[in-house]
Amino acid sequence: ELKGMDKHHAVAKSNGESPAVTYSSDFFTLQFGAFRNESNANESLSKLKTTLARKGINQSWVKPDTDNYGSILSLVQAGKFVSRNSAATRKKQGDLPQCIVVQSR
Repeated sequence: ELKGMDKHHAVAKSNGESPAVTYSSDFFTLQFGAFRNESNANESLSKLKTTLARKGINQSWVKPDTDNYGSILSLVQAGKFVSRNSAATRKKQGDLPQCIVVQSR
């Protein structure tokens, strides 16, 4: 289910409206994993960094987050994209490890 600005934009488009352009610190990124153990996330990131850099994605990080049950997760993310579409286009090139597109800030 879409949430936040994604939901707002989808509703606006389905109503035939142009969604308002928003300027904020939000961006889209590729997420390569979510770990309950931060050291596992850091280990995954260290293995990914070289591959990602060779593919032109030089920014990567572990981001702390909280799931719906209040548990802390460590998210392995990389790349900053201005739109969901640009992140999805990069993912669809098919040369990256399995990942999903997520909104971040």
